[in-house]
Amino acid sequence: WIARQKRDGIVVKTFTPSMVSAKENVDRIEALLTPQTRVLSLSHVTCATGQILPMKAIGQLAAAHDLWYFVDGAQSMGMMPIDVKSWGCHAYATSGHKWLLGPKGTGLLYVSLAAQEVIEPKFVGAYSGGGEWDMISTGEFTFGDTAQRYEYGTVNVPLFVGLGASMDFLLNIGIDNVWQHNHAMGVALKEGLNELGAEVLSPQQEAEHSSIITFKIDNMPYAELQGFLGRAHKLRTRGIYEGGLNGLRISLHLYNDFDDVDRVLAGVRAAMKA
Repeated sequence: WIARQKRDGIVVKTFTPSMVSAKENVDRIEALLTPQTRVLSLSHVTCATGQILPMKAIGQLAAAHDLWYFVDGAQSMGMMPIDVKSWGCHAYATSGHKWLLGPKGTGLLYVSLAAQEVIEPKFVGAYSGGGEWDMISTGEFTFGDTAQRYEYGTVNVPLFVGLGASMDFLLNIGIDNVWQHNHAMGVALKEGLNELGAEVLSPQQEAEHSSIITFKIDNMPYAELQGFLGRAHKLRTRGIYEGGLNGLRISLHLYNDFDDVDRVLAGVRAAMKA
């Protein structure tokens, strides 16, 4: 969308999520809408702080204003349950190599049936028809009615076999079980950081934070803290420099346990004393 501002002359408005309440986020979005607004596009879980945005309420807002509703699920699918139909979104896209635990170079796209009737793929190839078609005889082309309409080229089959295996792994455990485990670790880490006196940049409300927890400490810039935790405690973190947050992001998934949470807290405690 940002790139299209220059290319196509569209206007993009951004909003800073509130950490106070889900309703305030809906209100902030609604305050930006004008009669010219056509699309609401946002993340389910924010990359920087792991905040869970209220998808269903935002979907109701989009429907009330007759807007296209597109969701970025890169930081949610595989971490928690997803229900695109109850949200009313027209499209949901996610990457395969993050919480889905699949190979890099894979991803998934959901497009609602209603949206498929209006949105035509920008790129078209021999497989986009979804079956047998004879261009020589008919001189016409019709998109297939399955997801194959978006496959305009050949697929790297081994990568998607890997993605399928990782998704089967998650489904066998049960995504509700994965989320319960992940969220409990996120709560434990958040509460532990609060007790240490670190500044937690993720929401404090349990219903509004994921198992991504972002924080900072007063005596170290994020890059220095990241280096310290990596060298002394063998912890892999992601620096959050966006928006001047100067924080570190901890992403907890099913391969982590509460011993890992304790390791993070021990490392932060040591850094605060350094």
